[in-house]
Amino acid sequence: MINAKQTESAVLKIFILLICTIIPNNAFSYNTEDDSTCIKVMQLNIWLGASQVANGFTGLIDIIEKVNPDILILCELHNEIISSILNDKYTDSSLRITDALKKRNLTYYGRNDGSTVGVISKYKINDFKIIPTPKNNFMAKAIINIKGINFAVYSLQLDNKYY
Repeated sequence: MINAKQTESAVLKIFILLICTIIPNNAFSYNTEDDSTCIKVMQLNIWLGASQVANGFTGLIDIIEKVNPDILILCELHNEIISSILNDKYTDSSLRITDALKKRNLTYYGRNDGSTVGVISKYKINDFKIIPTPKNNFMAKAIINIKGINFAVYSLQLDNKYY
């Protein structure tokens, strides 16, 4: 007989599987009036830089390659923690990701400037700054110019104790 805890665990696993398969395929996109430009935006919380799951970082790069977003908004880039876990040369998680994408012939630019949040884009990031928030949350703002239109893109990691 299955108890309540086993049922809850099974439901949670199914929910996580559904989220992992649905969200990457439904990335937000924006079309201009003449439909000549489509911008695909994807947001991911990568849980300590995808370092907590076996082959997690490779899986992250696989998802980015598959979805092919123009702009990627990331949370949980914890630079120092990830560098020590993965035992590599990178002290900037966005650079780790853009270099891995470059090895697959994909050109992206990334910034997180030591924060746990960041933005990666196919277009150059013209301006990037960390914005102070209450309660030690982390928020970043990036300005990306795409075909003459400036887009302000924000990445925010809320403290899980307050919602």
